[in-house]
Amino acid sequence: MKILNISPVSHELICREHGIIDSAPCPWPNCKNGIPDDKFQVDWGLPLSNKKNLKTYSRHEWKSPLGGSYYTWDVNDQGSHFLSSKKTILNEARRHRLMPFPAKYPETLYHYTTLEGFVGIVRDGAIWLSDYSYLNDKRELTQGADLVIEIADKMCGAYGNIDVEKLLESWRKNVSDIQNRVVIASFSGKGDDLSQWRAYGSIAIGFDARALSLHASDTRLNIVEYNSDKQKKLIEIYLHHLCQAYEADIKIGLTQEQLSFYKKPYVLLEFIAFFEDSAFQSENEYRLISIENQGTLDSFGFSNIPKQFRVSGNHLIPYVSSKDTDPSKRDNPSWSEKFPLKISEVVLGPQTDELLERGVQEFLNSEDKNEVAIRRSSIPYRT
Repeated sequence: MKILNISPVSHELICREHGIIDSAPCPWPNCKNGIPDDKFQVDWGLPLSNKKNLKTYSRHEWKSPLGGSYYTWDVNDQGSHFLSSKKTILNEARRHRLMPFPAKYPETLYHYTTLEGFVGIVRDGAIWLSDYSYLNDKRELTQGADLVIEIADKMCGAYGNIDVEKLLESWRKNVSDIQNRVVIASFSGKGDDLSQWRAYGSIAIGFDARALSLHASDTRLNIVEYNSDKQKKLIEIYLHHLCQAYEADIKIGLTQEQLSFYKKPYVLLEFIAFFEDSAFQSENEYRLISIENQGTLDSFGFSNIPKQFRVSGNHLIPYVSSKDTDPSKRDNPSWSEKFPLKISEVVLGPQTDELLERGVQEFLNSEDKNEVAIRRSSIPYRT
């Protein structure tokens, strides 16, 4: 059997034809980015060690709800297929061009906010992720939840497996009764958009997108999907793969405790949280999302994420600081120092005057951010 030497740190393979982003070769048969063998081994031994740490990879075929098959590599000691399911689903979604490759994301993402929000974010050196139930669109999450229930209903009886039927039933029940705390921060790929000036505030803070994803540990940053047909296809891929992975894990004899992860509601929430009604499509939104998983917090002895509050008009909005999203790093100041929140520029809205611009510049200077560029909106004041 062929032995490959692969470094997961220095090597990342991208196969655009099959949507693959991985450190291993593309798992598709006869792919130029893959290998002809159905099995191979990788030596994960340390560079300075003479010992070999061989893992065996075997090609696994899955059935796509959109037609045909797709492929992954099974590792001899990977345990549950659940652990690799998220990566597999994202790869398959990219293959069908339902999600973009990260290289297509803008370098700068803009957060539209009020003057009060701007001052608070800069002083804290953190993003404020708001409770989803307080956001502008009252159907945040519930729209995706309704689609999950609709597609899960259609899948009933398709597998002829009582265990899978129970899994589908648990999803239908859990997704309609969201107990997990879900917090969201919204960004746009547009740095000067009239509809967002009107809706959210007079300042847009431009953040380095890559630095933002590193800063906010244990979160997910992704583009929002507005197209209802794509949303349905994404859910079909998601649910069908989890059902097949669940069946595969039952066959290899995993315990009920190991299988229980499939039934956790956060499995569905971290996916549908990126769905939005098409009425908001002009915002070109990207979301930073954190989902509080009570079971994980309890198992590791972590406390819940601290709830803070901010003023918005006549309301108090509960939020979470991006410094607190990862409970394992919450009390580690060196993490924030290593991965700070990087502001690329500040854009001032259409009604900006000289006094506001001067005040923003002085404030940034006082916060040791005099290198941050400031520009005014190009949209006419009377638009």
